Amino acid sequence: MPTSPDPPAGILALDPSDPRHLGPFRLVGRLGAGGMGVVYAGLDDRDRRVAVKCVHRSHAADREFRARFAREVNLVRRVRAAGVLAFRGADTRAGVPWMATEYVPGPTLDEYVRDHGPLTGYDVPGFEDAVITITRDYDYREQDIHVPDESEILPDCPEPGA
Repeated sequence: MPTSPDPPAGILALDPSDPRHLGPFRLVGRLGAGGMGVVYAGLDDRDRRVAVKCVHRSHAADREFRARFAREVNLVRRVRAAGVLAFRGADTRAGVPWMATEYVPGPTLDEYVRDHGPLTGYDVPGFEDAVITITRDYDYREQDIHVPDESEILPDCPEPGA
C-alpha cells in the first residue's frame, strides 16, 4: 500500500480514524483539535487550501449545539471584510456538521507570541475593522460570536483575492 507524503510544516498527519473527505474537500492533515472539534487542512477541487472545522460526534447529537453551530456558519457565510477568511462551504445537517474557510499558512498564535511577544493592535491588520464591520453590518447575537482559534488569527492578513 503506498504511503502518503509527509504533510507541510505546521500541519499534523491525519489519524487513522480521521475522515479523508468532508463534503467536497480532500483532507490532507490536522491543524488542531479542541473541545469543540477538529480543524483539518484540506484542498478543494481547484487545489485551494481550506481549513475544515468538524465538530465532535458528542456535540453532533446535541440539538442546541447544532443550532449554535448553524448560526455561526450563517454569520461566517455572510461576512466579507478585509482580514477575514473567506467562507468555502458547510453542512450543518451532516451526521457530523462541518464548516470550511480559506486557509492561509502561518505560525500558530503560540508560536507568534513566543517569537515576537504579546500581540498589539498593530499585529493583526484589519482585525478591528472586521469586528466593526461585523457588529455594524451583520445581524448577530452575542452567543453567535466565535472566538477564533489560533489557526484563524493571522499576523499578516492578505487582502481578499490576493
